[in-house]
Amino acid sequence: MKKRDFFNSIPNILSVFRIIIIPFFIFFYVRNMYIFALATLVISGCTDTLDGTIARKFNSITELGKVLDPLADKLTQVAIAIVLCIRYPFVAPMFAILVIKEVCMIIFSYRLLKLGAAPIAALWWGKVATAVFYVVTCFIVAFGHYLADKTYGIIILLTLTGISTILMVFSFIKYIPLFLKSYKDVKAKNTETDNNN
Repeated sequence: MKKRDFFNSIPNILSVFRIIIIPFFIFFYVRNMYIFALATLVISGCTDTLDGTIARKFNSITELGKVLDPLADKLTQVAIAIVLCIRYPFVAPMFAILVIKEVCMIIFSYRLLKLGAAPIAALWWGKVATAVFYVVTCFIVAFGHYLADKTYGIIILLTLTGISTILMVFSFIKYIPLFLKSYKDVKAKNTETDNNN
């Protein structure tokens, strides 16, 4: 295997690894093995950072990687939200917003791809919302079982999930004008090309 091919494959392998360990996180969490569940999320987060770093450093961003990386992110986030929502009903609004946001983003991206345009890249507010989501959910995984039966604990958990939910809504709202602008620009460009032909 050539050196470039080797580095091209590493980010994709790491993304697949992140998908594979999702069932392990679910297993550990439902069995109340919180330390192992948290460790699985930390490993997932580290490999996510690593695959992006390698892809950028060695210019090994591939079309497959553009699909696998966000897929691993979305599957991980949904898995986390589902298991937490089952155990802690107050997580339900965050889970609902997450699903609505991701479904809409997929639809918007698909529409752009059909027109021959690249999907909107993740911007700083989206990255912040995702980072806060992981921090909050990791905190709940680690300490939720201890805090959930205490009044002050419920207040803490509600505040954290509320902050994460608000940031997700803010991120989603910020992306909508960008998608609409890209969609109109591509439609106009395609129409102009058709007229010239």
